[in-house]
Amino acid sequence: MIFIFDMFGVVVKWSSVVVSRWCAYAHASDPEFRSSTKPDFELCETGKISMQELWARIGKRYNVSPSELERIFINCFDEIARLDDAVVDIIKPLPVSMLSNQFPLHFELCRKKGWHDFFNNVFVSFEIGFMKPDPRAYRAVVEKLQVAPSDIVFVDDKEENVEAAKKAGMHGIVFKDAVQLKSALSKFYKFH
Repeated sequence: MIFIFDMFGVVVKWSSVVVSRWCAYAHASDPEFRSSTKPDFELCETGKISMQELWARIGKRYNVSPSELERIFINCFDEIARLDDAVVDIIKPLPVSMLSNQFPLHFELCRKKGWHDFFNNVFVSFEIGFMKPDPRAYRAVVEKLQVAPSDIVFVDDKEENVEAAKKAGMHGIVFKDAVQLKSALSKFYKFH
């Protein structure tokens, strides 16, 4: 059995406070900012536009500095993103890969912290060209790993991503906390 974990919300504790900080900087409401920037973030998270283009588009839309948008993200990441040590302890003995919706800056910041080192394989949306819950994201991982979907246990904090993994033939676990995770994983792996 191969275990595939999402990064943010599972292995890394994260909050969307960055969006509220972007909203304050851009003088926009949260719903307005999210809806107006979602297409651009999705293009970046699937590798169709660069980080520079993402920040430029949002900067132009809100008449704000692209470099300040990036700085806000980096500051929030440094301030808020933390490994969930209990989850890391659980995944250490597992044959584990990562599948995460990320844009390149997410990826680079995690790499610099050594957080990818916990995984045998790292699959990120901007490299594979598809975001969860798109079925093509799961197919790309199955093809690269050269395993049957039924040999994969997928763990994510978002139910829609787990449901999509199940539809792709994988086993799925919706992450709540480390205790629940270890219990759910014990159906597939014998912990010592």
